Amino acid sequence: KTAGGAHRPHADNCLHYFKDEPNANGVIQKVATCDPNREHPYPNRVAASILYLNDPTSGNFDGGQFYFANRTNNGEVERSVEVSLGRMVYFTSGVESLHGALPVQKLSESKVPRRLALAMWYVFDPALEEFVPSFQRVENDASRPRRGKPKKTYDPNDPEAPKELFVIPIPNSLLESMETLLQSMGTFLVSKQNTPSIGSWKVSRYGDDTLHVLFKDHSAMFSLDFGVAYSKSRDNMADTSIVVERHTDGNKPPSLPYQLQESVILHGVLDELEKLLTNDASGNGQINFIGAAVEKARNTLPARRA
Repeated sequence: KTAGGAHRPHADNCLHYFKDEPNANGVIQKVATCDPNREHPYPNRVAASILYLNDPTSGNFDGGQFYFANRTNNGEVERSVEVSLGRMVYFTSGVESLHGALPVQKLSESKVPRRLALAMWYVFDPALEEFVPSFQRVENDASRPRRGKPKKTYDPNDPEAPKELFVIPIPNSLLESMETLLQSMGTFLVSKQNTPSIGSWKVSRYGDDTLHVLFKDHSAMFSLDFGVAYSKSRDNMADTSIVVERHTDGNKPPSLPYQLQESVILHGVLDELEKLLTNDASGNGQINFIGAAVEKARNTLPARRA
């Protein structure tokens, strides 16, 4: 999103770029294409809709139109749809339906402009439905079976949205050790706070099950979120995971020193996680499962361990 609630042209199930391709006449043109090297947070979406809940008069705004973008002309606006109470726009989620929203502007200085819309995304499999957090506080209930908490979802166009670096699944037999695992990783990270120099990192616990690790230049930080639901285990060996994400303020990229040191410390995190998890694992099946997950995560890092 940008100023005024504007959305740049985007697809809802992949991150795109404009690729040079010849048209029917052999003329090179730029065509929106899904980028296979970047993972979209919601690749299972197949369609979407937007239902408008007010109009410019009641919302005190001008503009704010939904638009479809030209796939072959660098995403220029091709067709716009006026905001109207009760109007619904429905479209597929891929690059064939590049879309966005124009910014809203005030009609009157005496009132705050507010465009209200209900956005919905559709999937084929109910098991792939996205979690929307409740506005109601839910107290912990020790009588309920422990399950992974829903994975957080973010708007892919939000510049402040964190970047997922990797996910480590936790075998179900180790669920009861999650707090011990978190504390052990916290102790490990605290031991690295002065590496490579004094005050390089600051480690803090956020909430019940998240560790934040802030770099000294404050250009970025990373987090370890423990107990997140995991659904990619084909043999049901793991229902929860540790999700590692990078966070910035959305205005500038992380500094080069941060990127270099992040890679070094995360290799250490993976070494420590593998040691802790395999020590508590039962049988070669779990050990191999953990080893494969750690190696997959390690391959996403740009530098080998120091």
